[in-house]
Amino acid sequence: MGGLGSGGWNLKHAGTVESHRRLNSGWLCKQDLFTEGTKAKITWGSNSGDQNSINVGFQKGLLVLAYRWRCGSEHDWEQVNQEVELRWRTNHYGGQTAYFVCPGCGTTRRYLYGAGERFKCRKCHRLTYATQRERVHDRATRKNQKLRSRLKTDIGYEGPIIRPKGMHRKTFERLRNEIFEQEEIIAERMVELVQRFQGMGKRPPKEEAQFWI
Repeated sequence: MGGLGSGGWNLKHAGTVESHRRLNSGWLCKQDLFTEGTKAKITWGSNSGDQNSINVGFQKGLLVLAYRWRCGSEHDWEQVNQEVELRWRTNHYGGQTAYFVCPGCGTTRRYLYGAGERFKCRKCHRLTYATQRERVHDRATRKNQKLRSRLKTDIGYEGPIIRPKGMHRKTFERLRNEIFEQEEIIAERMVELVQRFQGMGKRPPKEEAQFWI
């Protein structure tokens, strides 16, 4: 069973929140892991079949994490013990909700990420969301597929769009127009790619490099 950093997912360089292990204060609270003396193990699986795990405990009002970590496969494993402070907020409907105090910046956070030796918040690890890295046409493609799926119609590009039974006409027309807008962006990208490939064939051959002897 691997530790944090095995499989290359926990390298020094920042990435996306989706590609790193995450601790959720709300989930931990529901599992009664914020009870004095509690000990448990949290395990994450991956599509490749690898697993990462950490030991968690709750002592003297602090969440205690114990795990192995390494910065890439070329380094040795290191044992890490980390304490995380909690901050409780009273809910309007009664009860309390637990939040982490980020060890890096001291702000109140619901999520901490294992994107380095220590679990910290997204901003401290300089993580972004996968959607923020999408190019305009990639975002348009994803949104187009989502809209078409909502209309239960052909997900393919420029496929027929039929109003689902029971859907209000104004709602259907709004979604259909959004699909047209996204497909216009996709079409512009396709034209751009075709022109680029055509231009590649017209480029003059590169001159061989000349060097002083």
